[in-house]
Amino acid sequence: MRSSSGNERCELHLTSASNTKEAADFGISMLGSRQVHEDSDRSYIKLVLPWDFIASDEGLTTYRAWVKYLCNQVEAEHGYGGLSTTLPFDYDTYMPIEFELAQKYTGLDVDSMPHSLASELADHIKGVNWQTIIGNSFIAKLGGEPALRQKLSNRSDIDFVNYDNGLIIQAGVYPQLGAEGRDELDAYIAVNKILKSVRIPEPDQIHHYSPHGNCFEEESTKQWYARFDRE
Repeated sequence: MRSSSGNERCELHLTSASNTKEAADFGISMLGSRQVHEDSDRSYIKLVLPWDFIASDEGLTTYRAWVKYLCNQVEAEHGYGGLSTTLPFDYDTYMPIEFELAQKYTGLDVDSMPHSLASELADHIKGVNWQTIIGNSFIAKLGGEPALRQKLSNRSDIDFVNYDNGLIIQAGVYPQLGAEGRDELDAYIAVNKILKSVRIPEPDQIHHYSPHGNCFEEESTKQWYARFDRE
C-alpha cells in the first residue's frame, strides 16, 4: 500500500480470481479521487458478491445493513445494487456474452464498464435496479422525499431506507432476473417511472467494438436504458 496526494487518480481492484481470465466470486474495485474529479468525473466503488450471500434471511439483513453503512461512509450521491454478469478482468473478450444475456433477462444489469460512465453520471443516475440509491440533490430535483414516498405509497413491494445523504429504494425483497414469462418486474417499472427524469438522457454506447461478436451499439444501448419505460 502506498500513500498518494489528493491530486492523483487512483485505481484499485481486489478479487478472488486467480488470473485475468477468471471471473471472481468476490471482488471490490474503486476508481478516482473526489478531490480532483468532483467537478467533472465521479469516483466509484463496485462490489461483487455471489448470490448465496443474500440467499438467507441473515445474509440479506447483513447485506442491507452493509449497503447503508457504505453509503454513509462514502456519502454516496447515487448508485445501484442488483444482479449482473460477473466477467473476468479481461472483460473485452466477454462483452458479447454480457450483451446476449442482457437481451434475454431484463433485470440483469450491464455493469462491465462502470468507469466509462464517469462524465455522464455527474448530473444523472444510471437508472433503476433492485436497489436504487439517490442522494439528496436528486431527491430535491424529484420534488422531495415525501413526494417520492407518496407516489409509491400504493405498492407494498417497494421499501425505502434512509441513509445520511439520501435514500435507498428497494424493489422487492430479492432482485429479479427478469426471465420472460417467469419474473414480474412491476416494482422495477414503478420505481423507474418516478426516477426517469434524472436518468442519463442521451447515454453513450455501453460497449466498445469487439471482434468476438455482437455487443451493445448505439440503438441497442438506448433500448436497454429504456427497458423499464412502460406502464
